[in-house]
Amino acid sequence: MKKVIMIMLLAVLSFASFTGCGEKNEDINNAASVSVPEAGAGETADQDGSSDGESGIKMPENMAGSDGIDVDLTKLSSTMVYSEVFAMVMSPDEYVGKTVRMRGSFAVMTDDTNSNFYTYTVIADATACCQQGIEFLWNGHPYPDGAYPPEGSEITVTGTFETYDEAGTKYCRIVSDEVEF
Repeated sequence: MKKVIMIMLLAVLSFASFTGCGEKNEDINNAASVSVPEAGAGETADQDGSSDGESGIKMPENMAGSDGIDVDLTKLSSTMVYSEVFAMVMSPDEYVGKTVRMRGSFAVMTDDTNSNFYTYTVIADATACCQQGIEFLWNGHPYPDGAYPPEGSEITVTGTFETYDEAGTKYCRIVSDEVEF
């Protein structure tokens, strides 16, 4: 009897940890494979590139450093990083061509339909209950043949933000020549 109660208690606690943000929270592989909305879906951009859409997200005017990085997420608080990554996914055209540096956990997703591997930098919010991932492509280092760290390792990715189309869906990623772990 105690064993049944303990199992039920563990199940309830596990369920609560997955629903802590009040949204459907899937495993890392599904959370990281986010497609981006098409341009013009309820938002208009001003000439300065800021958004006046329904989301209320205002793009920062300048996060560029003297080191040639246009968007350096490693210099922001965990809450701001999570918010900025969300903005990158929701308004990817604002970031295309920019050099981005970000730090997070390394994750890999395998597409069962075509056996392709997709590598991600996954960033949690300040309470670590919600996650947002950005795919990255490490030039010259195909997964799993490249020298990648174990999944869950802390990595820093620096590269150029781009969007691409796969099977009719628009995705975003960072094309990188530099991955530190």
